[in-house]
Amino acid sequence: MKKIILVFLAFFLFAMNTFAQQIINNTVETNKYTYFYQRENNESEVIFYFYEYQRQQIDLQHFKVFHPQLKNKLPNQLELICPTVFDAFSNKVYAIAYLENCINCGEGAVVILLIGDYLSSKPVYFIDYNMDGNYQNDGIPFSFANNKKTQKIKLESKEGNKYAFWLYNTNNHKEIEYNELVKEARKDRDLVNEEQLTLDKTPQKKSIVAKDGLYLGFEIFTGSGNLEYQYINLSTNYPTNYEVSFNSGGASINIGYTFKKIQFDISASSESTYYWTSYRNTQFKEPKYTDGILESFISTVTSGDLHPKNRLSYGFSLAYNVRLGKRVALAPFINYSWFNYPNNNFYVPNKRQDNIPYELKDRNWSAFGTDIKVNFSEHSEIYVKGSYLLPNFNPAAYFNSLEIRDLKVDYSQLNFGCGYRFHF
Repeated sequence: MKKIILVFLAFFLFAMNTFAQQIINNTVETNKYTYFYQRENNESEVIFYFYEYQRQQIDLQHFKVFHPQLKNKLPNQLELICPTVFDAFSNKVYAIAYLENCINCGEGAVVILLIGDYLSSKPVYFIDYNMDGNYQNDGIPFSFANNKKTQKIKLESKEGNKYAFWLYNTNNHKEIEYNELVKEARKDRDLVNEEQLTLDKTPQKKSIVAKDGLYLGFEIFTGSGNLEYQYINLSTNYPTNYEVSFNSGGASINIGYTFKKIQFDISASSESTYYWTSYRNTQFKEPKYTDGILESFISTVTSGDLHPKNRLSYGFSLAYNVRLGKRVALAPFINYSWFNYPNNNFYVPNKRQDNIPYELKDRNWSAFGTDIKVNFSEHSEIYVKGSYLLPNFNPAAYFNSLEIRDLKVDYSQLNFGCGYRFHF
C-alpha cells in the first residue's frame, strides 16, 4: 500500500509542478489582440494588447516591445490599485494601449483597462478615468448594452490632460488576425525589429472555459487497495494480523454546479471488487531458536472469510478550479460518500456451522484527489482523475465476539478514472 500512496503523491506533485510552471509562463502571455478606436478629429487608431490578469502588479515588458519610445519612461512592472469587487470575477484581463493624441496637450499617455468575466457575453470594464492607477475612485464599472457596438471613453489626468477614444464591444466585431495586427503595429514604429517581434509569432487563441451553472457527467474508473487489521488476543496476549488486497472497477454519474472557480457535485456509482487471497496470522507462542532455526509459532489461515463484492455509493464533492492553460485546468477536490452492498455482511467461517454473517456498520468513506480537465468548448470537457479513499470497515458484531484489545484497522484505496461533463 505504501508504494500505491507514493505513486499517487508523485502524480499529484507532477500536476502541481505543471501548474506552477504554467503560472510562470503566463506572466507576459498575450491572450488576444483587438482594435479599439479613436475616431474624432486628428485622432488615430489605437491598438490594445490583452494579457491575463494574475495579480495587482502587472507586467509591461511585452507591451514596451511594441512601443520602444516608452522603454525608459515606463517601469517593467506597475502596481495597480484594483477595486475589491474585481477579485470576484473570472477570466480577468488587463488591456494596455498608448494614446498618441491628447485633446488639449501634445503628450501621449498609456491607458490600462481592467476587464472581468472577459469570456462571457457581457464583460465588465473598469476604467481609470482620472489616470492615477487607482480604480477604486472611478465610480462603477460598465458593460455594453445589448447590440451596442461602441462606448465613448473620456479620461483626464491630474495635470488636466484630456484624452478620448471609442471603445469597441469585442462581442460585436470580427477578430483581427495577427499578421494584420503586426502590419498596423509597424506604422511609425520602425524601431521594433524582427527579433523583438518573435515574442509572438503565432496567433493567440482565446481561453476556453466551461460555463458556470449546471452540468451532467459520466465517469469510469479502476482502483486497488488493501485492508489490514490487527489486535491482541486476551487469552494468549499474542497478536493476530489480517491482510487482503483487492482490485476494483466501476462507473459513476454526477450532476453538479460551477460558480466562478468553485465546483460542487453529487454522484452515484456502482463498483465491483475482486479480493485476492487473504491471510490471517495468529501467534500462539513466544518465538524461539531451535538448532539455529527460528520457530515463530504462528498459524496462518488463507481466504478464511468472504467480503461483499459489489458496492453502490452516493456522495458529494467540492472542488476548486485552477487554470493551467487556455484549455486545461486542475481541480483539487474533497469527497464524502456513503455506500451499501446488496448484502451488507462480512462472512467468517466457523468449524461447527456455515460461514457466519456479520453486518458491516458505518459504511462511508472520505476521499481527496484531483481532476485534470481539458475543455473543448464552454459546454463540454473531458477529465482524468486520481483519488485516495479512506473507507470504513466495521463488522462490529464480529470484533465484539472476540476477546481482544488494541484493535487497529487500516483500509485504503487508490482510484484512477476518466470522464466527460456536459455544461448546460
